[in-house]
Amino acid sequence: MISKLITIIFLYSISFFLAEFLYKKGLRSEYSRKVAHILGGFISLLLPIWFDVVTAVGIGIFFFVVLLAAQHKKLLNSVNKTDSYSAGAALFPLGLAVSFAFFVPINLIIFQGSVLILTLSDGMAGLLGYKFGKKKYNITGEKSWLGSFLFFIITLLVLLTILYFVNSALSVKMILFSIVGSLLLALLEGLLGRGLDNLAIPIASGSILYYLLYFL
Repeated sequence: MISKLITIIFLYSISFFLAEFLYKKGLRSEYSRKVAHILGGFISLLLPIWFDVVTAVGIGIFFFVVLLAAQHKKLLNSVNKTDSYSAGAALFPLGLAVSFAFFVPINLIIFQGSVLILTLSDGMAGLLGYKFGKKKYNITGEKSWLGSFLFFIITLLVLLTILYFVNSALSVKMILFSIVGSLLLALLEGLLGRGLDNLAIPIASGSILYYLLYFL
């Protein structure tokens, strides 16, 4: 247990150090933040394999406090520096911790699916939307229409892949409900700015996956 705990903390730390290194080499914070976001998400897939609920939630709270303190001290600008106030970096591990506590006792695939949606859908939508999205909108934070569209498409692919993996087949009903679930998540992501999506998306996506797996 101790060796795995040291390993996971080391891996998360590497993702921050890499983002900070790239930021200091001139990469914009909008991109360095997503580097840490995507790497941290993939590392989080190990959590339900290595740790019980108490330990994993403790890890999430630990990094929440560390990142909140770093933001307060104006450290780790690679993940904390934004044009407007955002607690997104700190809320990322907190959102995963809450999702872990809710869904791993039911089925670890639900948690891992919520991680993939936060990592791939939100991460890639942020990267490509910021780079190529010309048309923006602002509800509680600036988003791009391209980013929201990519979020929907990637989320739909994640949901369908998980359903196919679990059921070895996809029915029309599964596809239709996955489309609806992806739309709802894309709407939620578009509504929530200032990093609040990092808290809400894992919980909401886990809830939708739970419905798709157990009620269809």
